Amino acid sequence: MKRAGKTVVPLLSFGLLFTSVPPVFADIEVYKAAEVQPYKATEVQPYKAEEVKPYQAEEVKPAQPSSTQKQQTKKVDSASCYGTFNLYVPGAVYTTDDYTNNTRTTKVSPGSGKLNSWLTINANGTYVWNSSWDKKVIKGKWKKGDADYPVILLNVQEKKSWKVGKDKRKNQVYVWDGNYAYYIGIPKK
Repeated sequence: MKRAGKTVVPLLSFGLLFTSVPPVFADIEVYKAAEVQPYKATEVQPYKAEEVKPYQAEEVKPAQPSSTQKQQTKKVDSASCYGTFNLYVPGAVYTTDDYTNNTRTTKVSPGSGKLNSWLTINANGTYVWNSSWDKKVIKGKWKKGDADYPVILLNVQEKKSWKVGKDKRKNQVYVWDGNYAYYIGIPKK
């Protein structure tokens, strides 16, 4: 049956044929299918690459220091770091720039003051570090470092090697993890 250009189909169930309920109709649009054409692909041509020849670097030979430079090399003086030192964390001030918002933030971190921590460096290649950080007494060995940090404590805090250097102007040592953390050690009296 057609109504207003649309095909109308009665929605009936078998049970409705024997009752007095009038049939319900639904409008269904009937579309004519369009013919589908297959896609016509274009031929793909392979990429033609050029040969790239490896770079031939020149041999670089290390420069030998002159005899005057060899004489100016600082000697490693690990003996200046022997002794027992009370440790403390110094204060710090640093700035952080935020270029997106054109702001600069200055942060101030107060020092710890004297800690319940001390470090003993012995001439026989051993050390004892009473750590307030992880509440342990760490015993181990040290090796010679360079002129700035003549003692390297092996396997200490966080299983890291820490460097020890002497500040002769203030009669104190710096104990540094090689990255960010460091302590200042004042000779224990």
